[in-house]
Amino acid sequence: MRKVEDDFMNEMEQKVDDYVTVTADDQNFYNIRRENLHQLVSLGYKQIK
Repeated sequence: MRKVEDDFMNEMEQKVDDYVTVTADDQNFYNIRRENLHQLVSLGYKQIK
C-alpha cells in the first residue's frame, strides 16, 4: 500500500510542478502550464515565484 501512495504523491508533485502562477496586474493570478509561460510573458504577464 505504501508504494501506491508514494507513486501517487510523486505523480501529483510532478503535475503541480508543470504549472506556474502568472499575473499582469498584481491583482489577478492565473495558474498556467509551464509550457505556455513564454507566450504569456510576451503578452506582458510575469511569473510569480
